[in-house]
Amino acid sequence: MESFIYNLSGVRRSPALNILKFTRKHAAVPMEKLLRSAISNWQAKNSDSDVAEANLIVKDIRVMEPEL
Repeated sequence: MESFIYNLSGVRRSPALNILKFTRKHAAVPMEKLLRSAISNWQAKNSDSDVAEANLIVKDIRVMEPEL
């Protein structure tokens, strides 16, 4: 995976999505999809909270090689 992904750790939700959306790296597309899925999961568990007011932050990102 690309090294830019590690730069997302500690970044808030909206800037992280913008970074992924405007990055011209192949890995940005699946990572944006993954982040949007995580946000959607958070919304499902916290239906009474507003995602814009929640100050969600990308806490940790790990990229691991598949085991063969």
